[in-house]
Amino acid sequence: MTMTDLLDVKEASDLLGLNEQTVRRLARDGQIPAFKFGGSWRFRRELLDAQPLASELKREHQSVHAKVLIIDDDPTVVRIMKEILETEGHQIYMCFNGEKVIEATHGEIPDLIFLDLQMPLCSGPQTLKIILEQWGSIETVILTAFPDSQLMKEVMDLASVRLLKKPPDLEKVIELAFRAARKKHEFEI
Repeated sequence: MTMTDLLDVKEASDLLGLNEQTVRRLARDGQIPAFKFGGSWRFRRELLDAQPLASELKREHQSVHAKVLIIDDDPTVVRIMKEILETEGHQIYMCFNGEKVIEATHGEIPDLIFLDLQMPLCSGPQTLKIILEQWGSIETVILTAFPDSQLMKEVMDLASVRLLKKPPDLEKVIELAFRAARKKHEFEI
């Protein structure tokens, strides 16, 4: 085996037709053959060239997509999450103010919501109340740099939610979106 037989994450993502974050997550989860060398993931070309593996991964990631609503008053956070999730094929709705949450989806009910905890006009708990009243229980992930705050306690009193510390781990964001998409897909079958 030569070094040209080994691929880095970018080369593997190009070969598989998947986002680099997705390739890292699949490697970490043992879903594709990989190993760490010098702190970076490496892939053997002949194992990734296996047609069934590549086509199955492409089909799985191209066929299940979620409607994701991102609610955060920080435009940078929203833009980065939107770009990474759209690259994976998910349908993204954005909202910078919790009071406008229902309008942001144009009548669609999202499969997954990423909700900032601290926003100036309408806090995370206030926004979650609106969501629960309008749509009922939806998979919700709280984004915050303050997981021990009073606002977090208020959210926990309202519903069961997941927590992601800011800045969010983009691999985890992608994983949660695909998990919501697969869950939706299972209910549709």
